[in-house]
Amino acid sequence: LLSIILFGQVVTFRFADGRLCYFIQEVGVTTGMPCATQLANLFLVGLDMLCAASFRCNIYGYKRYIDDILFVVDVCVPLYEILDVLNSWDNNIVVTHDSNERPPCAVSFLDLNIDICSGYLYDSTHRKPLCSYNYTPYDSAHAFATKVAIVKTELFRLLRTNCQQSAYTAQVQFFLEKLKLRGYDL
Repeated sequence: LLSIILFGQVVTFRFADGRLCYFIQEVGVTTGMPCATQLANLFLVGLDMLCAASFRCNIYGYKRYIDDILFVVDVCVPLYEILDVLNSWDNNIVVTHDSNERPPCAVSFLDLNIDICSGYLYDSTHRKPLCSYNYTPYDSAHAFATKVAIVKTELFRLLRTNCQQSAYTAQVQFFLEKLKLRGYDL
């Protein structure tokens, strides 16, 4: 059954002029397939094992969520060496980095900004630049409980992703301003 899924994926693409193009995806798993996450994780376990074997003495932390990797290593391991090892694993996998987008000793991983200062890790909520914050408008026909749930879950997420009170307070203010733009009277 897996070979049917992996080697029979028909993907469509619509051009700007309306024409529809069909093609067969021969490498990888189509995004959105129900089994895509599980297959990606099964496949990438090999990359996890390569990392553990290659950098055993120098790894302080390694976390992977599907195709996002957080790698904390000793400063004596140059970035190019890590990338060379990871990119040697499979010709179809290209590992890149974004460490030059943040200050030294800081990185964005999933929805976190992680900073190392004086040997401690500090986290705060990472907000993607292109996020439009289109929360359900308050005047929509959704149940009141849905609107309350939006506020509660985001506040809980902010509490979990900000280790300092000042960062949490700033993120809550930011969130409340976005809600006001969507008609919430807070």
